[in-house]
Amino acid sequence: MHSRPLGRSGLTVSTLSLGTMNWGTQVDEDDARQLLDDYLDAGGTTIDTAYGYADGASETIIGSLTADLRREDLVLVGKAGISRRTGERVVDTSRRALLDQLDASLGRLGTDHLDLWLVHTWS
Repeated sequence: MHSRPLGRSGLTVSTLSLGTMNWGTQVDEDDARQLLDDYLDAGGTTIDTAYGYADGASETIIGSLTADLRREDLVLVGKAGISRRTGERVVDTSRRALLDQLDASLGRLGTDHLDLWLVHTWS
């Protein structure tokens, strides 16, 4: 798989990213493991997730599956600003909400940093 520099940031990302929006809902941990293994075997490095995916289950699965991998071999992309804390889609891009979601994401992913962190939507 090819890689590309992300602007002038110094970060290199694989040209295809592994999206995990359905992990924890339509994709269980066993299937996620197979998808991740195949992706990494193909040379992929960039894993995309978000605080609101499957109410955090996506990040929990990623954290479990990547715990034994070398963190420097992965590019973790996370997003914040959307939750379903009331059962409905809630957009909150305030500083407090973003930082709270970042802390929760880092805990679920079992890492101390994201390589790229995005605001998931405008408000």
